[in-house]
Amino acid sequence: MMFHATNQFKTCATLALLSATVVAAPTDSESRIDAVKNPLAGKQSILRDRVGRLEDRMFKLSEVLAETEPENAKKLMIALRKSRELGVAGDMETVIKLLREQELGDAQERQKQVVTKLETLLRLLLEELNDRDELEREMKRLEEMLRDLDEIVKEQKAERADSRAASDMKRARAEMQEAKARLENLIRKQRDQVESTDKAMSGKQPSEGKKLESEQAEVRRDTEKLAKQLEQLPSQEAAENAGEATEAMESAERKLGAEKLPQAKRDQQTALDKLESTIKRLERKIKELEKKPDFDKMQGEQQKTESKTGELAKQMSGSPPKSGEQGEESQQGEQGESRQKPPTPGQAQVKKAQENMKQAAGKLGESKPKEAEPEQDEALEQLEQARRQMEERLRQLREEEKAELLADLEARFRSMLARQREVNKATTALDQKGKADWKRADQLLTGKLSTDEGTLAGDADKALQMLRDDGTSVIFPRVVEQLGDDMRNVATLLAAARVDRLTQEIETDIVRTLEGLVAALEKLQEQNDSSGNSPPSAQNDEDDKSPLLPPSAELKLLRGMQIRVNDRTQAFAEIRGDKPTLEAALAEQLGKITERQDDVADLAREMIERADAP
Repeated sequence: MMFHATNQFKTCATLALLSATVVAAPTDSESRIDAVKNPLAGKQSILRDRVGRLEDRMFKLSEVLAETEPENAKKLMIALRKSRELGVAGDMETVIKLLREQELGDAQERQKQVVTKLETLLRLLLEELNDRDELEREMKRLEEMLRDLDEIVKEQKAERADSRAASDMKRARAEMQEAKARLENLIRKQRDQVESTDKAMSGKQPSEGKKLESEQAEVRRDTEKLAKQLEQLPSQEAAENAGEATEAMESAERKLGAEKLPQAKRDQQTALDKLESTIKRLERKIKELEKKPDFDKMQGEQQKTESKTGELAKQMSGSPPKSGEQGEESQQGEQGESRQKPPTPGQAQVKKAQENMKQAAGKLGESKPKEAEPEQDEALEQLEQARRQMEERLRQLREEEKAELLADLEARFRSMLARQREVNKATTALDQKGKADWKRADQLLTGKLSTDEGTLAGDADKALQMLRDDGTSVIFPRVVEQLGDDMRNVATLLAAARVDRLTQEIETDIVRTLEGLVAALEKLQEQNDSSGNSPPSAQNDEDDKSPLLPPSAELKLLRGMQIRVNDRTQAFAEIRGDKPTLEAALAEQLGKITERQDDVADLAREMIERADAP
């Protein structure tokens, strides 16, 4: 039954979509009339009708498959939503209108766009689900596994340090005592730093922020060396505290350089507190080393870490669920259509690390810590290799997500641009005709144009939400937000049957904004395609994302915003002319220009602050 339903889905999906591109006999009165008067428009009318039926079939089929094939049902709903977002039916309606008016060049260009959109829908229906939601799920899965891996590495380092200490307790105690002495010296120096900053704040000595910054940097470098030494000793908590002290010192340095002494002092005090906490942890560990090693406990800890590593290796294996775990996937596996995925990069290394840990646990159980050390070292090396591979895969997924978002935005803006040009063309035609000569149909047309413009504003809002969800751009979201505001502005003016230069200037601005966005996105995608993937980030922060647009592209968008403010100011000044008073509508528009100028200034400041941020 499942196999039959799957084939039914593929067959229905293919035939339903392909039927939207096949010419057949007219199916309604409008199409029959077009077929006689204008054969091209008649054929296009048929295709438009079939797109409507296609969307209806997709919805009904998704309901049928919801229980038995939820993934396929989801694909149908995604394709249906995509069809409506892309405005396929609306584009076909525009093509029909252009063909009736014998605007063959414009009709052909719009038909090309329709074909591209239909191909997108076909890919969505016939290929594996591969939208940004799935990418986000995979990235989240990788990020969670990386967190688990980091926890395993942390535990393994502690167990490695314990084995080293147990194999030579006398040496370990000596190293811990030496680290303690260095730490006591660092605490004295850091106290001096806090005192110097305090004196500078009270005026008892010159501020000399740069000098204080240099002195703090010297203490920070010594603390970094100590933190690395502590990582090799059986006190990972002390090593973490020292690392946190280093971060606080680095923050204090930046603030000292900027003459922000009160904030710098707070960071310096935080660093001092962390150092004092470090020495307490060291003292406790030194006391523990005076006792005989508890090899049973050490073995137990190593076995726990080995078990966690094994669980992680299973998660990374890509194996399908066992029979009974997930009915749908299990049944598909029985049909030869297993949903098994390839192993996560680094899985082999994690599995190898697990084997090393198992060997190490055995040696610890035999009270042979010296022989456990090489196995633990190898386990750490394998885990580090796994992390590098997982990070690289995560970077690739982020690049794929970014590429999909850029392509989606370009398609949206390109479709919006074509529809906006139609609104602009109709608005200009109505203005040229003159209100005195308007007929009932012309009056109704302004209402339709207002509705169309409102729909475009809704599309701009959807694009804006996508950019806000991405969260890596400063200028881009604001440009799109202003775009939506302009569209709503035009919709209001058209609803009032206002088609004069005031409305047309804003419409022209909308077209110029969309053209700029399409050109920027197109160029960026070409650059990404020609340059290949960017190098991996030096940071390992799971939230570290490369920006959707580079600073240079954002700066160009900001420049475009300023140019449009300038041009609109000049145009509205010409509209006003020598009139001593402003009409309400024009006064409102001039107020909006003032807000836009403030926006440009605020965004410029924000870009500068981001550029100066460490």
